[in-house]
Amino acid sequence: MQPNQSRTFTIRPMTGLAEGTRNPTINITGSGGVSVQIWPTFTVTDFVFTRIDATPASHHFGNHSIGYNQRPTQTITISNMGAQNVTLNPLPTVPDWTLEAASNWTTVMQPNQTRTFTIRPNNNLPAGLHNPTVYITGSGGANARVWPTFTVTSPDFIPAIIITDVPETATVGTPLTLTGTVNPPNATNRDIIWSVVHDGGTGANITGGNILNATSNGRVMIGTTIINGLGNSRDFTWNFTIDISLPAGQQTIRNVGFATWNVDGQEFLVRADQLMASSHTSASFGTLINIETRMPHWTPSYPRFTTGEWVFEGWELMIDRAPFRTHSATHIQNANSLNASFILPAYDVVIIANFRWVN
Repeated sequence: MQPNQSRTFTIRPMTGLAEGTRNPTINITGSGGVSVQIWPTFTVTDFVFTRIDATPASHHFGNHSIGYNQRPTQTITISNMGAQNVTLNPLPTVPDWTLEAASNWTTVMQPNQTRTFTIRPNNNLPAGLHNPTVYITGSGGANARVWPTFTVTSPDFIPAIIITDVPETATVGTPLTLTGTVNPPNATNRDIIWSVVHDGGTGANITGGNILNATSNGRVMIGTTIINGLGNSRDFTWNFTIDISLPAGQQTIRNVGFATWNVDGQEFLVRADQLMASSHTSASFGTLINIETRMPHWTPSYPRFTTGEWVFEGWELMIDRAPFRTHSATHIQNANSLNASFILPAYDVVIIANFRWVN
């Protein structure tokens, strides 16, 4: 080894040494009488550790449906498995669970001693899995974990499929209580909300939640809704119709006074308020009735129609918007007035007066 050069060696204590301190003096020597000393130090102490265990570390409280009774408590044992005393900290607060420590919980726990606490799920927990991690701690860094589990189930959701047994007929002026049967019978949600989707000219309305009233005959469309009837916040809806009739022995004559005007082959509909019409609005089946319609003081808005008159060409009856029969006037009083008589059929009808402008 020349001047300014160096050499190295390694050193370590042996394993398995007994308790105590090792601090030998090591002499390093060389040629020419050179030497150097080193003093390594190593201490072996007695092995001391802290450890606590929880038994059982996990516990399942079972599966129970919503509305379950209070569940029995379970006891958890904490054991000092270390080599030094441990004092446990107060139990933690765990949401949705009740924990209660034994009276000696916070007293000094020597090695191999135990402490206990109880645990149970609270009442009225929602559906789902409840599985918190419970941390138990103590002096010297001692810690253990407990994993309780509890499953709350809800009954299988059964959706509504159809509503049956609803009324099919009603009478003007007589309140009708709306009822229906939700199918299947064990559907989870069964409360029906009633509404008028389209009154069909009947003036129908619902009062008191399920009382149908109507002021005229016709067909009304009723809607039903069951909130969350299909599950997953989806409503069940179902529509049906109810035929509204007049009291026994009466029928309605609709739209009396509407008229179809024919000018050069083109038809024009005149509003009822442009005619002066006096007629029955209802009559018994088979009754001979008289209809009188007076012409308004009105002429077409065409310059060439400066003279002339309206010529009545006959009555036209419509049943459910289909032609029934045509009646001729029995008497024309003058160009601006007419009168017709006919037997009222046992159906709702629409009466149309047809006119033609003649120069």
